[in-house]
Amino acid sequence: MAQELTPTEQWLFTELNNFADRYFEQENRTGAFVTKSILGLIADYGDRQGYDVCVGGFADRYEKGWLFDLVWYKEDERRNLKSIELALEVEQAYGIKHIKYDFEKLLVSNAKINCMICLAGNLPIQEVITYFEMAVAAYEGLRLGSRFFILIWDDYNDGSFIHHIIEKSNFKAI
Repeated sequence: MAQELTPTEQWLFTELNNFADRYFEQENRTGAFVTKSILGLIADYGDRQGYDVCVGGFADRYEKGWLFDLVWYKEDERRNLKSIELALEVEQAYGIKHIKYDFEKLLVSNAKINCMICLAGNLPIQEVITYFEMAVAAYEGLRLGSRFFILIWDDYNDGSFIHHIIEKSNFKAI
């Protein structure tokens, strides 16, 4: 059964596919360029939605990185942390061994949406998805209903992003 995307997830999926469509027109296609471009898009959108934003590399506009590559959060009137809407990690290196460490940070997040953006490279998409599902199923510290929005850039094939949602339910990934 396919799960419905939240409005934020739909925006992320659409905008990253738009970015992927423009990617090959860029002269600079380094991992650092890709990461900074993606983080900038998402930071600006979160800001427009009324969230405070923490993200590295944009000191002139946002607070520096905090725990994750990017965070959208709210504070109360006393500036106490009230909620985290989005915790996001981006990994531009190929292979599960690189994805693993960034994704494991998201396992301890209490954000409404935990988003992982990564490359498929020459791995089959299903192998990458299986890793994420097994990692969620294995981690005992997750609260039921924890939601992970996975965006995998199928850069070796059609160049588009695919999405996958995992929710912790009865201590099994679904």
